Amino acid sequence: MIKKILPLALSVACIPARILACEPPPFSPAPPSSRPDIDQALFELSASNGVERVGRAQKLSRQLVAQGRPQEAIALLKAERDRAGFSGSDQRQVAFLEVDLAIALLRAGASDEAEATASRAAGILGTAAYGATTHIAALLALARSENARAMSQEATAHLETASQLALRGGYKLLLAQIREVQGNQLLVRGDGVNARKAYEEALSLFEQGGTSESRLHSPMVGLANAEFLSGDFERANVSFDRAVAAAARSWGSGSIQVARVRIEQARLLTATGDFAEAACNAQQARDSLAADKDYDRGLASSALGFAEMGRGDLNAAFESFREAASAITRARGDGSPDLPPSLMQLAKISMKRDAPQVAENYGRTAQAILERQDPGSPQLAEAISLRAEALLAMGDGRQALALATRARDIIRARGTSLERFTTSLAPALSEQVSNRLIYERYLDIAYQVGGKAAMTRDEAFVTAQNLHRGKTSSALLRHLAQSAEMSPQLRPLLDQRAEVSAQLADAIAREDEAYLSGPANAPPNRLDLSGRRRELSARLDDLDQQIGAAAPDFASARSDLVSAAELRKALRPGEAFLMQATTERATHLWLVKADDPDLHYARTDVAGAALRRLVQALRASLGYKQDGLAPPFDASSAFHIHQAVLHPFAGQLADVRTLVYSLDRQAEALPLAILVATDPAGQTEPDRLDFLVRHHIATAMVPSPGSLVALRQPRAVRIAPLPFLGIGAPILQGSATTQASAMRRLMARMRVAIDPSDIRALEPISNGAQQLETMAANFEKPPADLLPGEKATETRLHATALDQYKVMAFVTHGLVAGQFSHLAEPGLVMTPPDAPSPTDDGLLTASEVARLKLNADLVILSACDTAAGDGSFNADGLSGLSRAFFAAGARALMVSGWPIKPQAATRLTSEVLRTLSAPDPPGKAEALRAAMETMLIGQVSVLKEPSMWGSLFIVGDP
Repeated sequence: MIKKILPLALSVACIPARILACEPPPFSPAPPSSRPDIDQALFELSASNGVERVGRAQKLSRQLVAQGRPQEAIALLKAERDRAGFSGSDQRQVAFLEVDLAIALLRAGASDEAEATASRAAGILGTAAYGATTHIAALLALARSENARAMSQEATAHLETASQLALRGGYKLLLAQIREVQGNQLLVRGDGVNARKAYEEALSLFEQGGTSESRLHSPMVGLANAEFLSGDFERANVSFDRAVAAAARSWGSGSIQVARVRIEQARLLTATGDFAEAACNAQQARDSLAADKDYDRGLASSALGFAEMGRGDLNAAFESFREAASAITRARGDGSPDLPPSLMQLAKISMKRDAPQVAENYGRTAQAILERQDPGSPQLAEAISLRAEALLAMGDGRQALALATRARDIIRARGTSLERFTTSLAPALSEQVSNRLIYERYLDIAYQVGGKAAMTRDEAFVTAQNLHRGKTSSALLRHLAQSAEMSPQLRPLLDQRAEVSAQLADAIAREDEAYLSGPANAPPNRLDLSGRRRELSARLDDLDQQIGAAAPDFASARSDLVSAAELRKALRPGEAFLMQATTERATHLWLVKADDPDLHYARTDVAGAALRRLVQALRASLGYKQDGLAPPFDASSAFHIHQAVLHPFAGQLADVRTLVYSLDRQAEALPLAILVATDPAGQTEPDRLDFLVRHHIATAMVPSPGSLVALRQPRAVRIAPLPFLGIGAPILQGSATTQASAMRRLMARMRVAIDPSDIRALEPISNGAQQLETMAANFEKPPADLLPGEKATETRLHATALDQYKVMAFVTHGLVAGQFSHLAEPGLVMTPPDAPSPTDDGLLTASEVARLKLNADLVILSACDTAAGDGSFNADGLSGLSRAFFAAGARALMVSGWPIKPQAATRLTSEVLRTLSAPDPPGKAEALRAAMETMLIGQVSVLKEPSMWGSLFIVGDP
């Protein structure tokens, strides 16, 4: 798997001597200078005095920094600062020098000293008597140094002050720099959408201010990375192309600036599967770099290695990573913290080449370097885990299990605070892939060494739950915890925890960025960042203990890792819980039953890649075409998936009435009801297939075992007094012909503003109003409420007391993130307004849904693919609209796994609601199962197809 790199494009603020001028100074980078130029500048400096000398010192220091010689700049500026102070110069002159000194210190990695220096300068320049532009520049330098030290809140405050000063004075170029730094800050936090807005504004301001094209290079690269992070790969590639062209015009096509952009673009292309183009970019970058640019040549070789791995050329990739390691060693020494990424890739390739001893050697070398750097880093855990895999292949199972356990414990300790309680919905993305592999290796090694006995213990069961940690689970747990009754002493503790948690998330992201970025993009301050992360983690642990002491039930409700005994207590009679985890080697399965003290375990030889292919084949046979016909159902794949995840527990499931399940990402949004229990032997007719729904087992999915435990925690919940609210059938005026072009326009504008005319050009929902009325007909006293047609607006929705309704239903189009390259997040189409406003543009996005206040037992999302992901990098499959509705307060959802025919949706939803509105109703999952079986055994042949009756499934409490 390819790790995503998020470089932080830190730029040097260029502050001219004419700093007190009323007009914004012409900010442009100093061009590289030769040694004779530096000597001449030193001579001129020695012959000058006063303000002129300060200006010459600033200019010379910027030349030195631009040449990669920040230490010489620091020595020069400190000498000049001390000379100016000793001679009794105006304190402004001292402050001017300190601003440049802070920038040089930041480039040299001395972030603590940079922060103190910039703070002094900002203090001196913060009075009305001094120039606003200099004060803004000092605040910018201070914010940069605070960002480098993971002091995000302090940096944000100083950037806001600088922004207000720049806006008040009309200093466009300074405001552009502020927006760029804010973009950098948002990028490292993982907020690609808002980072993109900041970079776009920075570029617009730079262009309005008439700055040189070379100054546009840095925010262009930042914009490309922001687009990459938010899933807009197509536009990211275009932005990288623009940055390459701008750098080529400014510095030449063979410049190091062009090479660095090509390296970043190669990483993007690799992540999006364009391995040939990625390799071409990386090769061009490496070939253009001078022989003495070993570090950058190493980065280029590494990018080339990833591309070659992607296209399956392991031999070429091995040579590229070996060249990367050699180049970085020449540039930084054999203990460089930049070496382990290449060494670990060499270890992975060696394992694929059946050379575990070679892999173990590379892994041990990487581990030794990382142990010195930080004993708690995720990179160290990955190196240890790679060694464990190699040792297992070499026959040393005992040592392999010890190392796999240590690697697991490192990332579990690191992730517990961040992932369990964090207020951020975007954890450090660069860890997600490697963390998953570490957990997978532990499970495979534990089974190989300890057999089935090892897997029936809580240690393995709890470890596997880490593979189910995702945004949907986090959103549900957060809402349940926040809705609990709180004691007076608990609220301030939670407020403190939210603040520290946000700081920890930011610190972890910055530590990873500093580890992964090159010197052109981030200072080498990794040890400072590691200390900051450890400090915040310790503070968070202390707060967790205080919260646990103040409210044990509340703390328990927030935990997403539970033992088998805790899960068993949450189950009701007749229920069982199935958890599945896939690895590169196998599928691991656990079953917990309400009335059985044993933790059941089974393993099948269906590896993750094979299961993914089966699921993809099955899903390709589902849904319906525009002509209304369903494609042939892939009964064979449905049978083999059943064999992989359900058949091993056939005996234990014989007396189960409701199966709650948490499937791994390979099959997460797949309804179990459509699986086939016996070999179809070539049969495809629905009447002849042994679907699970025929076995009278109701099914419901939850994001994780901890989610069910949290849902079942006793808490005071106010029962909503009104039975039903139906929203949908928006007024749209398009057709099947106009819908495609309208979709393209919508996707192109998603990052800027929605045009209601594009929403209006979508095709109307077939029989949408009738669907709402049919569902509403199941409620008489009190009657149901409907917001159809012209009432189905965002404005009307926000004006409605949504927390008064027990059941809600949306009948409309669902726009799915990831289905369209420019869609940042999923959304539900509403009736568009004549003119858009900040709160009503015709598209109810997932982030807007999350801010609603609901109290619903069930929310029905009768739209296409409402179980889909949110479009972000490595998003879990149920993290889109499902996550948003959980965050808003829904306790269960009925979502669709693929496009569903309106006739089928109406039949299913109305039948479920009829059953639930009757006296003494069954659970939601059983109501849906019965509705499915009714359609399957009915007389309407087209509705007997599993693509018609099997799309909807319950997520949440069954």
